[in-house]
Amino acid sequence: MDKQYSEDSRQFVPETMSNMRFAVLVLGHGEMGRSMEHLLSGRHALTFWERNLEDGSENIPLEQAAAQKDFVIFALPALPHAELAERIQAHISDHCICLSIAKGMDEQGRTPAAVLGGVLGPAGRFGMIYGPMIAEEVRAGHPGFAELGTTQSDVYERTRELFAGAPLYLRHNTDVIGVSWAVILKNVYVPLLGAAEEAGLGDNARGFLATAALEEMARIIESRGGRRETAYSLAGLGDLVTTATSTGSHHRQVGRDLVHCAPGDTCGTGMNVHSEGIHSLNMVQRFGLLDLESFPLLRLVRDIVNEPRDVAAKFRPFLDASFADAASRNTRD
Repeated sequence: MDKQYSEDSRQFVPETMSNMRFAVLVLGHGEMGRSMEHLLSGRHALTFWERNLEDGSENIPLEQAAAQKDFVIFALPALPHAELAERIQAHISDHCICLSIAKGMDEQGRTPAAVLGGVLGPAGRFGMIYGPMIAEEVRAGHPGFAELGTTQSDVYERTRELFAGAPLYLRHNTDVIGVSWAVILKNVYVPLLGAAEEAGLGDNARGFLATAALEEMARIIESRGGRRETAYSLAGLGDLVTTATSTGSHHRQVGRDLVHCAPGDTCGTGMNVHSEGIHSLNMVQRFGLLDLESFPLLRLVRDIVNEPRDVAAKFRPFLDASFADAASRNTRD
């Protein structure tokens, strides 16, 4: 399924083009699947697999579609990653690279990287593409930017060849754990920033909360075995700023909606699985992945999500405690 796209003078197109042509299977044809189509169509042979969520029917046999592909791109949520990876594992070639752009957790509290690593094994070739790459902007021809999280340098080089000539800039990052947790936490913290905005706390509060989020993100990444500096990468800081300020950001809107959540509504509960951030926070709590007592900003998100009333008042204890701790540290120093 190949489509050609006309270019106009407003679209950004890198100068370098690749002469290589890969066979690519894209799993999912939603917002990000269509973005992959826009980036890759015309240079590579694309096949799209989709499943009807109502009756479970599939447009093509997945196992057959995966055979002889150079790349398989998981352009769908984290939830079905394990099932789909297990189905294709015996059918993909040794040189095939699996890429994921999912930024959440599955129902067992696993990151997409953990799922792919577990299914494909030590010799598996996979990478995670995380950073500022809003689907609508990508399809409009604007540039996107991402960390390619992989420990394998050849996976990075081949993936760069895949996107050569497309307006998607990739930077190699070997901290797969770090980039995975950075994008997950970004989607947890952005609703908080949206809630602060809607509650009328002002721009100054947003600046402080973003700083606090990055500091806490760095500590969490390190606690999970990643590198602190990854919090300040495209997968962390870059995506946080983009999602928190984009007018069309779903996660920002989730936070704003929480401010107006009425008693009995499900807008702040785990039933709202359409929010990757809230779902991930629920998985963190369900499986005890983090000790929330050590991470006060996560606790604040939890408290607002669990009881989204008087949201503005819930910020005050966090702010007071943050600066009381700072004053205490300065006194000791």
